[in-house]
Amino acid sequence: MSNGTLNVVARNYTNPASRTTSNGRFYCNITNIMYGSFRAGFSVGSVPGAVASIFFYANDTQEIDVEILTRQPQNMIYYSNQPSTTNAISFKEGNWTTMQEHGFDWFPGVTSFYRQGVNVINYTKNVPVIGGRLTINMWSNGNPNFSGGPPNQDAVMKVSWVKMFFNTTTKASPCVPQSADSICVPTD
Repeated sequence: MSNGTLNVVARNYTNPASRTTSNGRFYCNITNIMYGSFRAGFSVGSVPGAVASIFFYANDTQEIDVEILTRQPQNMIYYSNQPSTTNAISFKEGNWTTMQEHGFDWFPGVTSFYRQGVNVINYTKNVPVIGGRLTINMWSNGNPNFSGGPPNQDAVMKVSWVKMFFNTTTKASPCVPQSADSICVPTD
C-alpha cells in the first residue's frame, strides 16, 4: 500500500538465465462467480513491457478481459471475450496513467465494457457460460509480440478500489431476519 492505493507490480527478469519474471496479482477467492458487474479504479505506470488487467477467468475459452498493454499508446485499451473477440479502442480524452474507472457487466448473452462509467463496447459472441473468478494483475511474460516485455524496471498498477456485484453458480440459503426490524447479514 502506498498513499491509499495497492501497488501491483511486474518486475524485470528475476532470473535472466531462465527468463522468468515476477508478476503481481490479487483475486477473489470465490471461484464460481456467474454473471455480475465488476469495476476497479486504477492507474498504470508508463514503463513499457507489461500488461495491466481486470478479468474474469474460468478457462481459455471462458474469459473476459480489460487489458492495458504498456507498450501501446497511453490512450489504448483492449476489451475481449476470449478466445477470439477483441477490440483495441483508442480514447480521445484521458489516458491510463491517470486514475480511471474500468470494468464490465457480464449477463447471459452479453458482455458490456465500461471506462469512466461510460459504455464503450458490447459483445454477444464468446460470452462465458460457466462460473469462474475475478482477478486483477500486472504481468509480463517476455513475449515481444504481446506484453512487449519484460519491463526494464518495475511496472506498477495502482489500484484504489474494486467493486463487484455478482451471483454464483450455487444456490445460497435464504436469509431469515432475526426480527421485523433487522437485516440479513452475509455470512461470507
